[in-house]
Amino acid sequence: MKTLITGSSILCSAGISMEEAWSSFLNQKNTMSRRYYNLGTEYTQNFPVYPIRELDLSTWFSSKELNLIKKIPFFNDKDFQFLLVAIKQLIIESNLEVSNNNRISLVIAHENPGVNNLTDSLLKEDFYNKNLKESFQNYQEDFFHIQTFPHIFYLAKIFGFKGQNYIVNNACASGSYGLDLANSLIKSKKSDIAIVVSSDYAHPTEFLWLNKKGFCSNKETILPFSLSGDGTVLGDGASAILLESEEHAFNRTANVKCEYVGGAFQQETWRMTLPNVKENSYSQVIDQVIKDSKVNTIDLIIPHGTGNYLWDKYEMKEIIKSFSGKQQPFISGFKQYIGHTLGASSLLEITILIECLCKNIILPIHYKVRDESSPKFMTKNIIKQKVRQENLKTVMKTVSAYGGFTSASIFKKV
Repeated sequence: MKTLITGSSILCSAGISMEEAWSSFLNQKNTMSRRYYNLGTEYTQNFPVYPIRELDLSTWFSSKELNLIKKIPFFNDKDFQFLLVAIKQLIIESNLEVSNNNRISLVIAHENPGVNNLTDSLLKEDFYNKNLKESFQNYQEDFFHIQTFPHIFYLAKIFGFKGQNYIVNNACASGSYGLDLANSLIKSKKSDIAIVVSSDYAHPTEFLWLNKKGFCSNKETILPFSLSGDGTVLGDGASAILLESEEHAFNRTANVKCEYVGGAFQQETWRMTLPNVKENSYSQVIDQVIKDSKVNTIDLIIPHGTGNYLWDKYEMKEIIKSFSGKQQPFISGFKQYIGHTLGASSLLEITILIECLCKNIILPIHYKVRDESSPKFMTKNIIKQKVRQENLKTVMKTVSAYGGFTSASIFKKV
């Protein structure tokens, strides 16, 4: 029994729909700007970001729905609003009927639900004039809601999902892990439909932590698989993907985008923020998913491609290792279009990859500066500068994430 992908949604700096975002991608527009954030009375943090424009929830939800949403304690949390709109957009785009359905499952793939909302509250707190107990009492509800189950509770309540609902956190690979969990629910016939949703709002505290680790670009430019790459630039992002069984999709005459063939996953425990280049877990998950799926040829791979030179070099070396003696796939990356959306990046980039598969188009890595990435990156199959038309049949998304999470997922035309 095949698991089919029958809907997707996207929110990113390039647009609040795939139609809008795709037009931006084809024109290779750069929507990066600066985000200013008050970190107290005397200090303002500003940093580069690929931002999602301000959302008007009234364009997506009825008055009755909005009244319910506004009662949610973390209603103003950007991450939560992104999740809401991504799911609503998906339901509309896929013509899905939902009415307190216990055969629909929701999988949230997210790194830190509720944390930004709490952080915002604490940064506005005047600790010098209050004792710790009083401060905690002021924000105990915010502390409660950094537990993950309130997000599942409220999203399920708003949309009427009463199936087996989950939340997963596997750093930047969260979306890939979430898709495979959803696939298991479909294959085991525990759900007719599974929705995977992910979001990330580029918060200044994320920037400060990652910048301290040397992860952010001093040039404020993402250059994946480039000799000039010196790091990444954060972005806002959200997406949702709908999976269902072949039989269920046929019965409701769903618009099929592609088949989710499967994924392979490993976790290293060497370093929290570095891959173990000697373990070859990256090439192992690629080899494993190809073996399990019995797919002979991969036409296109989208790696993590953060723009960090050493990390990109590791990814490319592992990809070349897996395809040694085989037909080499084309390789590209999407972060120059949308920024690095952290926990949302995997699912968001899979959404774009599926669109490439459907349209037989490879979006190129567009460098602002002249770059010679070969032979240092050992392949001439990196698609650069120009959009390329290719007959794509089978594509792959790979991730090497913080926490040692490594994944490879395959998608195929039906």
